[in-house]
Amino acid sequence: MPLFTDDGRLSADGLAVQQWIDGSEPTSRADWRLVADELERLHARFANHRQRPGCRTVTELNRLSRSVDADMSALPDHAASGVLAVFAAMTDVATSVVHGDPGASNLRVTDDGRVGLLDWDESRVDVVHLDLANLGVQILEDDEHHRALRCADAWEAANAWTAEPSYARQRLARLRSTAPAP
Repeated sequence: MPLFTDDGRLSADGLAVQQWIDGSEPTSRADWRLVADELERLHARFANHRQRPGCRTVTELNRLSRSVDADMSALPDHAASGVLAVFAAMTDVATSVVHGDPGASNLRVTDDGRVGLLDWDESRVDVVHLDLANLGVQILEDDEHHRALRCADAWEAANAWTAEPSYARQRLARLRSTAPAP
């Protein structure tokens, strides 16, 4: 839960503070199911939220676009074309506020089963599959899960291309290895 400033604002000079969440990273299937349920509640509640300044959904990106750290113009042509093709295939997926990085280290599950989401620096409005792809449990049907994994790989490749090129190339290689047969 966010803490308000003395004058009632949620942030001051770009800084937001939350209450401490006394919990641990999800480890069990039950913990991950709680996380998935919380993400689905987030997505349902903020389906019509306005976009974060400077961000676009993956389906809005083109060769010259930027969003978060993804600069599509920085990718070589062969990488950009593959990434953008994956993004273009996601137009039928719901958009909402996404956390953007729901890995175990950014999550806390309390003893009473509440879930806390930490580290919101990659949050934005985007396709919800990005939050649901790499959880500790599979919550999407097999075909949708495969699409979600490919979208997550494409996003990570684009988003990390400049700052973490080795990681970006790993995700791009994984994206290529999971391409559907022609």
